[in-house]
Amino acid sequence: MKIRALAVAVLMLVTAAYLGTAARAEPTPIRQLNAALPAWVDAVIERALAKDFEKRFQNGAEFAEAIRQGRRSAAAAPSADARA
Repeated sequence: MKIRALAVAVLMLVTAAYLGTAARAEPTPIRQLNAALPAWVDAVIERALAKDFEKRFQNGAEFAEAIRQGRRSAAAAPSADARA
């Protein structure tokens, strides 16, 4: 599967937005569609949707690793409850 197509599918899942042909245009920042998502999700999907092939993940393993790293960093960050 192509990384950009996978990223569009993930974007649709996390925002409940149907992109249709808009997937070919510059995407709306993901956090505008779903403000509850963490910034790392926005960054990962933005990179996967990059128009420039060289800026995109080169394979599914890179995409998956970016997701794993984002989840690990989020889990390691102190929660808002712990800071209060």
